[in-house]
Amino acid sequence: MNDNINFWQRVAKFYSIFMKSSTKTYNKLGEFINPYLEKNMKVLEIGCGTGQLSYLIADTVNELIATDFSDKMIKVCKENNTKGIIFQVEDGTDLSFKDSTFDAVVMANVLHIVPDPDSIVNEIKRVLKSDGIIIAPIFITEDKSFNIKTWILEKIGFKIREHTLRRVPYMLVCGDKEIAEGKVAVRTRKGKDLGSIEVDKFVEMLEKGKVTQ
Repeated sequence: MNDNINFWQRVAKFYSIFMKSSTKTYNKLGEFINPYLEKNMKVLEIGCGTGQLSYLIADTVNELIATDFSDKMIKVCKENNTKGIIFQVEDGTDLSFKDSTFDAVVMANVLHIVPDPDSIVNEIKRVLKSDGIIIAPIFITEDKSFNIKTWILEKIGFKIREHTLRRVPYMLVCGDKEIAEGKVAVRTRKGKDLGSIEVDKFVEMLEKGKVTQ
C-alpha cells in the first residue's frame, strides 16, 4: 500500500498534464455517468486524482465530496477548484464517513489498480444508503497515446496489472432497482444502451459471445 501511495505522490504535480490527451474520454464518461445522478444527491467520489471527472459531475448533484489518498493530488484539486467541490484526503479502505451517508459513490478507473479492491467495495457498501448506487467504470482508451502512457507509468514505478491492458467492452450499473430484480443495466464501451438484463442471462450471453458491442 505504501508503494502505491508513494507513486501517486510523485506523479501528482504533472498528472493533469499527463491526462490531457484523455479529455475526450473523460467527457464521454461524464456524459455516461450524469444521467444516473440527480440534483438532490450527496455523492462520494473515490480516487479522484486531480479532478478530471469531478468537475464533469459536480453541477449535476447537490454535494460532491471527491477524495484521494494522495494529499498532493488533493492539493492540486483545491488549487483548481471553481465548482465548490469538497476535496479531501481519504483512504478508500478506511473511510471516515458514517454509515449510510451517500446517495451514490463514483469510482472511475480505480478497482483495477488498487492492491485491495475488496476492502474498498466493503467500505462503499457501508457508507452508501440502502437505495444508493455505485458507479465504478473501468475504461481503457483506444487512443494511440495509451501504450506510451503505460510505458511511462511503468518506467516511473507503477505496476500495470495484466488485465488493465485489456479493453473493457461493457459498463454495468447496479442500483437498488436492479438488485431487487436480479439485473444489471448494461451499456457498451461505445455508448449503446442494452437495457436491463438478468445477471445469469448476461453472463451466458458473454460466454456465447452474443452481446453486441
